[in-house]
Formats: sequence, structure tokens, C-alpha cells
Amino acid sequence: MRSLSVEIAVTIFCATLSLPSAQAADADDWFDFRSDSGRFRIGFPGELPATRALPVEKFTVTTNNISHEVTVEQTEFSVELHDIPRIAAMLLSQDFILDRAKEGMLADIGAHELSSREVSRQRYPARQVRYEMPDRGLVGESLLVLARQRLYLVSSQHPAKREPPVPFSAFLDGFEFWPE
Repeated sequence: MRSLSVEIAVTIFCATLSLPSAQAADADDWFDFRSDSGRFRIGFPGELPATRALPVEKFTVTTNNISHEVTVEQTEFSVELHDIPRIAAMLLSQDFILDRAKEGMLADIGAHELSSREVSRQRYPARQVRYEMPDRGLVGESLLVLARQRLYLVSSQHPAKREPPVPFSAFLDGFEFWPE
């Protein structure tokens, strides 16, 4: 009888080693968010994200700027949409638009770039960037995707001295979009 209880205890212990870490969100903790007007879907950790219109700067080339955000354990997860006027999309290269968007994002949030790389998402050009905001004690990661005339900005920011409750890769894996 004693060996059976030891065997059960060892089995339970080994099973817990294969479970995801306590910081990873359970499947039940994710909210599947779909925006038909934004033409995307993503799983947000926690709850329904707040939606807000972003201010449009006087000399910007984007219109229809919208953000969907949720904060979980001091970590902000967001998806922003920025529509680019047809004429700008025709005259400016995709690389130029993505690089300027990355520079503008870093400047807007007062961040310093740690690393950046060219990637693609669903066959559309993209930039993935890691950054820090030393004045606010935050670090973050963003994916900027240019799908025709729409720029998607998928981001996560968390305190520098703390691991996020959900890795950026897990948040990003749930991101899908469909161009016009």
C-alpha cells in the first residue's frame, strides 16, 4: 500500500512538471476578440479590451486610428489600427511606411530600440521590435504589419523587473487579419 501512494505522489509530481508555468494564462483566461470593421481577430488575456479612438496628429499620414487594449498584472496588451490614405500607399514604399511607423511609435512612447528585424505576417511585410522605456521602467515588444492600406500595431509592455503574465509570442500567435 505504501509503494502505491509513493508511486501516485511521484506520478502527480512528474505531471506538474509538464504543466505550463503559473505565469502562462489558462485557455479560459483568454477573450477571443474579433473586429469585423478592423478586419482582425486576436485572443486577449483577461477580459474584453477597451476600445478608443487615437488622436490624429496634425501632419500624420494615417486616418481612422483605433486602439483595443487590456491590462493584466501591470502588462498592457494592445492592437492598434492605422489606415493609410490610398495616395500615400501608392507613393511611398512599404519599407518606408513600416520604418517610419516604427520610428514614430518609439518616439511617441519615449522608447529606445533594443532590437528590430524584418519579418512577414500572412505574406505581408512587417517589423518586429523590442524596446525599453527607462523613464517609465517598462520594456515592450511590438509587431507592425502593413496589409495594403492598413497598418496593424500589436504590442505588449510590462515592468522591466518583472516577467509578463503572458509571453508576447503567445499573444501574437492568436493574431490574424484579413485585408479588404
